[in-house]
Amino acid sequence: MKRSIINKSIFEVLVIFYHSPQVRKFIAITLGITLNFFSMAHGQTSSGVKNGTVFTNDNSVGSYAFSSPSNAGLSDGNLSSASATISLLSANTQYLKATGFGFAIPGSSSITGIKVEIEKNAIGINIFAIVKDNSVRLVKAGTPVGSDYAKNSNWSSSSSYFTYGGNTDLWGTTWTRSDINASNFGVVFSAEINGLISLLPSAQIDHIRMTVYFNTILPVSIKQFTAEAGADHTANIEWAFAGDDNNGQLNIQRKSGNQDWETIKTYKPGETDREQLIKYIDTGCHDQQAYYRIEVVSANGSQTYSKIITVKWAPGKFSLYPNPSTNEIYINHPVYSSVVYCTGTDGTAWKLPVLPKGTEKTQLDIRHLPPGTYVLNMDGMRGLFIKK
Repeated sequence: MKRSIINKSIFEVLVIFYHSPQVRKFIAITLGITLNFFSMAHGQTSSGVKNGTVFTNDNSVGSYAFSSPSNAGLSDGNLSSASATISLLSANTQYLKATGFGFAIPGSSSITGIKVEIEKNAIGINIFAIVKDNSVRLVKAGTPVGSDYAKNSNWSSSSSYFTYGGNTDLWGTTWTRSDINASNFGVVFSAEINGLISLLPSAQIDHIRMTVYFNTILPVSIKQFTAEAGADHTANIEWAFAGDDNNGQLNIQRKSGNQDWETIKTYKPGETDREQLIKYIDTGCHDQQAYYRIEVVSANGSQTYSKIITVKWAPGKFSLYPNPSTNEIYINHPVYSSVVYCTGTDGTAWKLPVLPKGTEKTQLDIRHLPPGTYVLNMDGMRGLFIKK
């Protein structure tokens, strides 16, 4: 009876608290921060590239055996090979099986992708005598499983790496950290060889390596991240993080045009106030669109990333002066190439030499232009000038 009265009293107190605007605001803010933290605490991490330590020839498929299977352990010019014979000109090789990669995927991780890289080449080939993939499959608990990722192209005589799978590719099956960490997890590879009486091609494998991608909770995580277009072609970036990995690193990264991701600002968690929203203004992008993300590098070298935010700048105009002009005009916008182009009223394009490059006030040489009106287009902006 007492318990029922107590429970009722607690319920009444909770109802009173909930109807308080201040309490409801506190609950909403707290839940918002908590949900945002957990949504950003998970990010894709890489195991790093691993080499197999156990290599065998598996005769469950094919006819040609691979010699010296362990030579596929390192990229050192020592090859494992399988060759056609006079008695059997065309057939598939047996499996070259690589296991013992020594992965140590941590707990509370989900596997998101697996990448295999095989360094290979063929000898004794021409347009009629060829070598190509026959089968490339992952091995779970010692048995080939999932999708077959054999490529259909003919091998060349030059040795190079070929990639199978990727950071979001699970090869048509499911994986647990125990599957990956097991000593009998790996990959099998078989080639198709088609020879001639005068040519007996060989499939040669120099190296097999693998990378596993997974999601986990990292010591440092991004709680909040925004990026917006600012004035004068700048990007206003704001973010906050949680965690105590003072030996880690936090990088603001940008990607634009055909460039790869580049780090534009680095922070050390131990040097940054976790209670304060971190603000950064990027002035280094000169395209009309850019992508931004935060890279979290933990003390053990593993990496995870925030969401990617796209920032677009509206097309604008730049000032050209003096206008009209006879010999040169100036532009109030950085120019990083040695020439830019303008277009006359008749549609003819003209080169304008730039001097100097990369400064806020850039001189354009117009002495060679016929008198007339010209339009200068650059970085999505345009300006009009008159040559006297």
